[in-house]
Amino acid sequence: MIGTVIRYFPAKGYGFIDGGNDETIFFHISQAINRHFIFRSFDVVKFEMGISERTGNPEARKIELVERANTPGTPGTPSTPVTPPAAPAAENGEKAGA
Repeated sequence: MIGTVIRYFPAKGYGFIDGGNDETIFFHISQAINRHFIFRSFDVVKFEMGISERTGNPEARKIELVERANTPGTPGTPSTPVTPPAAPAAENGEKAGA
């Protein structure tokens, strides 16, 4: 299945995926392919549906990132403006870059 991360709580290690059809699916980081990955809201993920042995409720398993969210203001995303470094100061009154 393909879904979109609604919310992820990194300190707790769990979050929720919008699976479509008004279905919100719980996930825990222990079910991710890469357990060191930090999910963000609006990340598109691929996963399999399973049933939690502990609660008996549906949960996402084998979760992997399909597409990173393009969230404005998040470093490393194309929508974040990048300011070029300032030109070095000129010596002896000459213009920098001349």
